[in-house]
Amino acid sequence: MIDCIFCGAAAYDILFLVDRVPKSDQRIGSYKSVTSGGGPAATACVAFNSLRKNAMLVSAVGDDLFGNLIIKEFNERGIDTSEIKIIPNKPSSLSVMHVEKDSAKRTITYYGGCHNELSIDQINKEIFHQCRSVHLDGNNPSLAYEVAKYCHQQTEAVVSLDGGNISKENMMEILPYVDIFIPDNKTTFNALGEKDMKEACKIFREMGPEIVCITLGAEGSIAFDGKKYYSVHAYPANEIDTTGAGDNFHGAFMYGYLSGWMLEDTLKFASAYASLTCEGLGGRERMPSEQEVKELIDKTDKK
Repeated sequence: MIDCIFCGAAAYDILFLVDRVPKSDQRIGSYKSVTSGGGPAATACVAFNSLRKNAMLVSAVGDDLFGNLIIKEFNERGIDTSEIKIIPNKPSSLSVMHVEKDSAKRTITYYGGCHNELSIDQINKEIFHQCRSVHLDGNNPSLAYEVAKYCHQQTEAVVSLDGGNISKENMMEILPYVDIFIPDNKTTFNALGEKDMKEACKIFREMGPEIVCITLGAEGSIAFDGKKYYSVHAYPANEIDTTGAGDNFHGAFMYGYLSGWMLEDTLKFASAYASLTCEGLGGRERMPSEQEVKELIDKTDKK
């Protein structure tokens, strides 16, 4: 039994730490560079697997250098890659990022590659009957819809959806088949035109999910389970780069949820975990242990 299958985009990231992002026709130096895998579902998978070590990634990569590097990293981390499809004669997803040294602000140049080439018909559906949960991102909305609907109607798996990078139209189509929905506040406002995040949680929950959690950036996060609202502040960290923070939040949230924790404790853990990952360059350089996360929570909450 697989604890969680992560289904969505897998990319390769190239990051540079700089004083300021380059202007047109400008050549600048970098303090540090990092290359690693990226992508919402893929990074959430790495975060979850660093804590629980029982995850699978379902994704598509091209038959190129970057596709090979993406799969190689997952194999090295002990993550099941048997359902990563290599698409012939297609490029992998690729991102290049400049992160400002003193502000953690960044620019991202992203090439989508072949992640939209994957459909549910290419996936061995039996895996969804052999897992406890499935976490989806919205980068390939038709795949997210197909998998969410199938799992909701045909399996016992809990379905979680990352609300970022998804249009209002696609979001509304998928939500009836989702159990846990985690958008950010900007996506929430764009979809609902609602500034009150408590009311937004209520509206989203009426569309299908049992649990709604909205991430609020530096202000923390809020969640609603139909009975009670839970608000958690952001946890302090020596921030270098926020790349992948939301994705890491999702992976840590699923870890807490599947561990049977109370929703408030899960929310605190995911928030603190995401904060600590911002101490590295890129979404995977700094992967804290459960003990480190709990120490940060105890230290901060006692103040």
